[in-house]
Formats: sequence, structure tokens, C-alpha cells
Amino acid sequence: AGRDLFSPLRWQSEDARDPATRPPGARGSSERSFAMRARQAGAGPPKKLTIKPLRAAPTLPPDFEATTWSKLGAAVAAVHDKQPVGFSLEELYRAVEDLCMHKLAPGTHVRLEQQCAARTAERLGNLAAHASDPPHIFLPLALEAWTDHCNQTLTVRSIFLYLDRTYLLQTPGVKPLWEMGLAHFRHELVRQRELLGRLVNGCLMQIERERGGELIDRGLVQGLTRMLSALGLYEDTFEGPLVERTTAFYATESSRVLSSESAAAYLKFAETRIAEEVARCQACLHSSSRKPLLAAAQGALIAPHVPTLLDKGLV
Repeated sequence: AGRDLFSPLRWQSEDARDPATRPPGARGSSERSFAMRARQAGAGPPKKLTIKPLRAAPTLPPDFEATTWSKLGAAVAAVHDKQPVGFSLEELYRAVEDLCMHKLAPGTHVRLEQQCAARTAERLGNLAAHASDPPHIFLPLALEAWTDHCNQTLTVRSIFLYLDRTYLLQTPGVKPLWEMGLAHFRHELVRQRELLGRLVNGCLMQIERERGGELIDRGLVQGLTRMLSALGLYEDTFEGPLVERTTAFYATESSRVLSSESAAAYLKFAETRIAEEVARCQACLHSSSRKPLLAAAQGALIAPHVPTLLDKGLV
């Protein structure tokens, strides 16, 4: 009997016993729960879920478009004023998405373009007030205006990204937001010809100063020439005058140096000048200027002076 008290079979739970050893009619807890679920499932017919249509189609509030644009317009103004935006980027993005989902994208695009165009005109109008300033004052202001414009255009685009990737991408004849920003800046710069002329002449003067031995801010010239390239104005407004001034500068300098130097010394001088133009083109100018710029320098430094070099003893 003592051995039976400590037998493993004695201490097994009722559910774990062999069914053959249970008393007649006894069932484990798992069997009882299964039977209970079976009875509940068969209690009656299955229920059906019926979805009824709305009695009236949902409508937008009458002031939905005006209220939403008021929020977005205030955010765009804050971006242009370099002020904190009172809403999160996610909230503004969802507002733009709501306008587009309710087929209000065309009106939203028109409002945005008008506001951005007005701010670009204001920015370049403020820059034009400094057009008469010396180049060392005016050129940094011009680069600052361009940099601010690019940064603010990217921020506005991030707010209106849903509009940019849906309506503007799918609608022919309208520009994406980045290209729209470039077009606004270009339009104002071309419209104010005096402002564009001062900018181009200022950059050309910086290059001539460096050719004369002065130290200039190459990063400033590089930023402005990249601006002209991005706006599609580099070749038409800058590269042509650059090549013309290069030819005139080296035509004058080559005659002066050749009159006092030997043929060998002059050729060394010409080689140094051409190497300087290569370095300047790489540091400050667009790659398209390399070929015409070097052709102008070589044409002014070498070709006109071949007879004189031969007379000086170059064999």
C-alpha cells in the first residue's frame, strides 16, 4: 500500500489518465469543453451581416477648400519669410493630399504658383535695389538670394509632394514644382536686364582680377555660374562675353610680354597662362567653357606671334 501512494499513476491528473482506467461515464476537461463548444455552435442558424448604404452621400464643408488653403498658404509664407511653420510637415502633407483626393488639385496649383511667383519677384526686386553696389557687396547678395530661393523651393515641394507626384506629373503643360521655381527666378532675372547685366559683369570682373594676380573668392564665382547654368542663361549671357574678354586680355598682355622677353621665356609664360585657365575652368566655370576658353587663350597667346617668335630665334 505504501508503494501505491507514491506511484506516478496515483499522482497523474484525471485528464492524463488512460481512458481505459477511468470510471464509466467519466470525461476529461478538454473533452467537456469541446462538447460545450459543439453544442453552442449548433444552437441556431448562423447570423448574417448586412451592410446598408448611407441615406445621403457625404459632402465637404462649404469652406473646406478655403480653410485648408489658408493653412497651406500660411505655411508657404512662413517658409519664404524664414519663420517657423506652425504645423507639422505630416499635417501639411495630409492637407494637400485631401485637396487632391477631392479633385481640388488644379485650384491648389494655381494658388501655389501665384504665391511663389509673387515672392520670387519680391526677392529679386530687393536684390535690384543693391545692383549699384560694388561687386564685392552685390555678388554675395545675389548668391544668397539664389541659395535661399533653392532651399525654400525644396521645402515647399516637400509640403506639396503629393500634388507634385500626382496632378503635376500627370497633367501635360504644367511644370513640376522644382522647375516652376527655376522658371520664376529666370523670368524675373531676364525681365530685369540691368540686374542680370550687373551679375554677369561682376563675375567677369572677378575673373579678370584673378588674371591680374589678385586673390578672389572662387566659391562665389562658382556658385553664380552654376546658377546661370541651372537657369539656362550661362551660354547666352556669360560664356560669349567670357571668351571675348579672354581674347582681348591675352592679346594685350602677350604683346607687352613678348616685347621684353626672349622666345623661350615667352613660351614658358604662355604655357603658364594656359595652365591657369585650365585650373580656373575646373574651379569656377562650367565644363562647356573649357574648349572655347582654351582656344581663345591659345589663339591670342601663340598664333599672332609666330613670326615674331621666329625672328627672335625660335627654330
